[in-house]
Amino acid sequence: MTLPLQNIRILDFGQYIAGPATAVILADQGAEVIRIVPPGGPRWDSPAMDTLNRRKKSIVLDLKKSQDMTIVHDLIVSADLSKRRKSTPTWEPSMC
Repeated sequence: MTLPLQNIRILDFGQYIAGPATAVILADQGAEVIRIVPPGGPRWDSPAMDTLNRRKKSIVLDLKKSQDMTIVHDLIVSADLSKRRKSTPTWEPSMC
């Protein structure tokens, strides 16, 4: 069976519920989702994360280390989509 997002690579930097939930929906549709995990594990850990991270590949990377940032850069170049949480909410006038 061919899924609609087959051959699509997505990087998932999400650490809480919304990011992993969004990415698992994309994985369920056939996308290759690579989850970037900080050393020591995700900031929010719960039994629900097992469900929210199904069908994903995971790699532990420390974004403060240049060697790991090189790996992140290579992954971003090879990805079709990179999703992350915006660090600060912003209001865009075009959203009206």
